[in-house]
Order: sequence, then structure tokens, then C-alpha cells
Amino acid sequence: YCAVNHFFEPTSRIATNLNQPLTFEMGSFYPNPFNGATSVAITLPASGRIGIAIYNINGERIHSVPAQSFVGSNYSFTWNPGENEPSGVYVIQAQSGQLVRNEKVVYIK
Repeated sequence: YCAVNHFFEPTSRIATNLNQPLTFEMGSFYPNPFNGATSVAITLPASGRIGIAIYNINGERIHSVPAQSFVGSNYSFTWNPGENEPSGVYVIQAQSGQLVRNEKVVYIK
């Protein structure tokens, strides 16, 4: 079991047509490399579900966050690896429907 703290949080609580994202995107994690926690901005253009999976360098899924429903807006995701997670390169994958975005992060204890 991987002890991972995660949360999805709206970065803007007011969504108007002017602020509505046009595409599903995942920004760059910050900080990266990291020790402790790292966060990323995710944009969702319309209502939908976002799921997160975290893979080690060997391609093994070490943790997943079940897909959650969101309205189209900007959100953030934070990963805080558990104490037993080794230093290394990880791939964090966000998926919304058929759209998939991947980002590499480097965890340094």
C-alpha cells in the first residue's frame, strides 16, 4: 500500500465563459524535482471525470486516484509520497475520457 495524500481543489471557484478552459491540459509539476509534495494544475474544458495514476520507472502502477466528476474549470492535484516510497523518477498520468496527459517527476528523499 502506498500512502499518498492527494486532493483536487478548484483554483478558481467562479467559472464564466471567458475563463472556461478550451482543452484538457496538465501543466508541469512544481517543484520538480521535489522532496515532500509536488503539485500540478489541471484544466478541464467541460464537465467530466478526471482520474490519476502514478507509475514508477518500471511502468508499475503504484497508486491511483479513482476518477472523480468535475465541472469544466481549473484544478490542482498534489502528490505527497509515503515514507516507504523510494527516491526516483515517476510518471503521473491524468485521464479524462479518452484524453490522457503524462508528466515525469523526480522524487528525492
